[in-house]
Amino acid sequence: MPFRYIVAFCFVAPLIGVMAMEGGTYGASVMQEGYANHATIAFCAGIVAFLATLLLTREFRVFRFDWLRARPAPLPSDRVWILATASLVAMALFTLFVSGGINVVLRTVGRGDFRSALGDTGALSYLILKYYSPAILAYLALIYSRRPWYDAMIPLAVPAIVVALIALSFGFKSGVVLAFLPAVVVYFWRVSGWLLVPLSGAALGGIALGYRFFDGLSDPMVILGRLFYRLTVLQGDVAWKIWDLHLRGEDLPGYLSQLPAIFGDRVFTLVTGIDRSMQLDWVLTHFGLLTTYLSGYPINIIMAGHNNTATIFSEGVLLGGLSGVLAISVLAGLLTAALYRFIDVCLSRHRYVEASLASSYFVFALMAWLLGGGITAILHISILVGLVTGYFLLKFIEGRRLDASAEIYAT
Repeated sequence: MPFRYIVAFCFVAPLIGVMAMEGGTYGASVMQEGYANHATIAFCAGIVAFLATLLLTREFRVFRFDWLRARPAPLPSDRVWILATASLVAMALFTLFVSGGINVVLRTVGRGDFRSALGDTGALSYLILKYYSPAILAYLALIYSRRPWYDAMIPLAVPAIVVALIALSFGFKSGVVLAFLPAVVVYFWRVSGWLLVPLSGAALGGIALGYRFFDGLSDPMVILGRLFYRLTVLQGDVAWKIWDLHLRGEDLPGYLSQLPAIFGDRVFTLVTGIDRSMQLDWVLTHFGLLTTYLSGYPINIIMAGHNNTATIFSEGVLLGGLSGVLAISVLAGLLTAALYRFIDVCLSRHRYVEASLASSYFVFALMAWLLGGGITAILHISILVGLVTGYFLLKFIEGRRLDASAEIYAT
């Protein structure tokens, strides 16, 4: 099933990047060539701790979620389809014309300039991108999943196109693929591994189209080369760098200073007294900015919006060297096992609203954390807002109430 392969990718791709850096590859994120420093061994130790945690939680059935009652499987209806599609169209109009994403699609404004200038519309725009629209598409995919795939394609086509437009308006090359991923995860939940090849091919093809559309690249070999470099070296070079700083005994900032940022920047400023005008302090207390700073970038470039990919390995190193790597890996294993079990239980008990939101959380929170690091990726206040409001939105679209007698539908 896609869930497992996506989690594997989150560890294998950075590992290849770390190994490449130890082999002397140039890391663009850290602006230097790599060399051997045992980062691969440390990274592999983290992977072993992660896998051991997964196996132990499964063996001892740590996560059960018995409190989730079963219910009848929601069936497709004209009302649900109309409400879902109308909601998506409204979101697309907001991101395209209120937030200004149409200028990104037409390429009259740079995607970086668009994101940095979102202002007051930014919070809602990102909730639409990461939770509302992907979760609605995932919910529609689930309620049509009992039909043959060729019967489900037509009613899913229009919502999928609208979700793609929303994703394109932000200018992320992988945006459309990520927007579709929650739906893919739940729709193909119980499909065997043979489907990995066509799904992976479709995902790579979608990202390649993003390179062609936003970067103007046309040579397939150039696109594939950049894509492979982005998915491997640029996923691992910062992790290699942070480990190298630790190995050389550099004085790294404390990890606990990153935690207040989970409440959002406004609360963070109220609690700590640090605001954006205090640029160095601001950078040192935000994980993504900090790892970019440790990679060698000047503060003015970082504050302008440049951000590197660091992975949870870097977070573990800042937490406490190799011990920190093992601790973060165990935490990642627990969270991954819990989320996998939760989605599995929700699907078996026909809790499609909860499964759709959990799948979106998997892609835009857990996966983002595994690849990018920073505990705020899984605990930020905006995530709670997205999940709660997304739940009520999907319940409104679903439009029905069920009682405890639904337990007879448990499978």
